[in-house]
Amino acid sequence: MERPDDSFKALQDLVEAYPSDVEHRRLLGTQLVQKQEIGPAADQFEAALQAGGGDLNDYLNLCKLLRFANNAERFEKFTQRAQQLFPGEPRITYHRAIALTQGDKYADAAKLFEQASRQAETNAAELLDDQFHFHWGVALERSRQFDAAARQFEKSITLTPAHDPPRAANTMNYLGYMWLDQGQHLDKAEQLIRKANELEQNNPAFVDSLGWLLFKRGKAKEALTELLRAEHLMKEFSDSGADAEILDHIAQAYEQLGQTEDAKSYWKRVLESKTDVEEVKARAQKALGVTPPPPAKSAPTDKE
Repeated sequence: MERPDDSFKALQDLVEAYPSDVEHRRLLGTQLVQKQEIGPAADQFEAALQAGGGDLNDYLNLCKLLRFANNAERFEKFTQRAQQLFPGEPRITYHRAIALTQGDKYADAAKLFEQASRQAETNAAELLDDQFHFHWGVALERSRQFDAAARQFEKSITLTPAHDPPRAANTMNYLGYMWLDQGQHLDKAEQLIRKANELEQNNPAFVDSLGWLLFKRGKAKEALTELLRAEHLMKEFSDSGADAEILDHIAQAYEQLGQTEDAKSYWKRVLESKTDVEEVKARAQKALGVTPPPPAKSAPTDKE
């Protein structure tokens, strides 16, 4: 009768009245996905699995939902259970690797990406696309395996669909910035970062990389122009404004140019952002002469 709100409420009432009814739960989960309520949708699909079981596709669909539910611990636990049920399935192994990445367990995630790659070679080659190799590269980079990460990023760029070159821009920027941060392959890094900015103009992260590249090349004045542009673009993308890393880059550029007060102003903003990047925070504290707070004491053990 074209009364979607009443229909949705009736469906909720049915699920509450008959909680073991699998089909009603799945239908409610589908409705919640359409409403962009990912967490509650995942609740319904997981309850349906517990009530009536499910096949591989049911587990894969729930993995895809949990990946975007902003609950890394829940995602990891579910993929662990799924991997126990489908131990040789590369797509499940892949989702578990993504879950571990979200939980900052990068070294373990990198091993699972490698395992998924071996599994997929025989029965799911389509899984090994540019995004697979990008995420594998991120896990390797975060676990400080930089050479191995570079190989995965380069493979990701190579595998980018020919009809969609901008899709590679993020990978190009990531690899270029990684090399820049390591002080390696600066010419290649510059090519990648400039190409990323060409493919996707006015992306604040890419513009920040370009500014930081110029800074590393000893061109502080040109760098500052690009870094300030990145800050401005970030304000357009986010209500919270520029992130701490961009602010830190601007502060360092001002310091290099001898504009000490401007540098301090930006380092104050770094600390106000309450960044959890320790290196950035420590640099701002040192520049401002701020004594970092003592580390929090851990709770005493029973014996203590």
